[in-house]
Amino acid sequence: MFTTGPLSHTVLLGVGYQRYDFEEAQGFDAAPSLDIFNPVYGASIPRPPLFLETVTIQEQVGVYGQGQVKAFDRAILTLSGRGDFLFAETKDKLAGSKQKQDDSEFSGRAGLVYLLDMGLAPYASYSKAFLPTLGTDASGKAFEPTIANGYEFGLKYQVPDGKSLLTVSYFNIRQKNVLTPDPVNLFDEIQTGEIRSRGIEFEGNLRLPLGLNLIASYTYQDVEVTESNGADKGNRPITVPKHHASVWGDYTIQSGLLNGLGIGLGVRYKGKSFGDAANTLTVDDFTLVDGSIFYDWKSIRLDLITKNMFNNKHVAACNTASACFFGADRTIVGTVRLRW
Repeated sequence: MFTTGPLSHTVLLGVGYQRYDFEEAQGFDAAPSLDIFNPVYGASIPRPPLFLETVTIQEQVGVYGQGQVKAFDRAILTLSGRGDFLFAETKDKLAGSKQKQDDSEFSGRAGLVYLLDMGLAPYASYSKAFLPTLGTDASGKAFEPTIANGYEFGLKYQVPDGKSLLTVSYFNIRQKNVLTPDPVNLFDEIQTGEIRSRGIEFEGNLRLPLGLNLIASYTYQDVEVTESNGADKGNRPITVPKHHASVWGDYTIQSGLLNGLGIGLGVRYKGKSFGDAANTLTVDDFTLVDGSIFYDWKSIRLDLITKNMFNNKHVAACNTASACFFGADRTIVGTVRLRW
């Protein structure tokens, strides 16, 4: 950090490296019939023949830098850039062939925030993203990286006590090389030409007196396949709902022997989505309830989290009429975190 006259600067530089080793085998065959009204389990099912067996090794090196400039304690400009270098090799064990990838891409972000009086702060940003896509299509060809460009603008409001923040924003993102189910090969994926996602998002993070906290969000997203060789062009991609909403509240005891002990309760809502590229199959919306018990002691936090508390049986998504997937049943997770 340094200053030049009325400007204060914060600079960040870094480098990252990651490696993935990924093996995949898929098979398909007919199974014995089963009466769903009077099922008899335990039938012998032979191992199905494989139609896909690959081994992928992927390495990625990223070099990035970010500069933030604050002028007259009002305007904050952030500029960042990242260069990614991807090396990957996919071996098709069935065909005895290899596919190699050698991709590089520059991505970046620019954002501007202006701090008004009364806690208001309008902002705008533009970003370009690069994401390696692991795996191959039905022919064994390695997937290309996903590229996204998007912009966002909105307004933030910080409550005078400095503990609560409200945000409303509009976003518009275009993604290329996005994975979608292969309409010909049921268990494979392909990359469509382009998907556009735009919408409005509301978010509130409130820190209330007496140890109460409340987080709420709602997103409306209009998503459309804008370029494709298939019949899904102009339709909404599968599994993507128009509406998302969530509310979470927690309470922490502030004094006494139980100081730091707390409970939390939340609700998640996912709207209706489509389960096929033609948008003729609709997947119902669902609402899930989560809860937690936690304890903060000095720098240690213990959490016992229950997701889908009431064990709501629901279909999370469908790829086709014959490939639907149930959402997770009640799940209990314990965590221990240490802060320093």
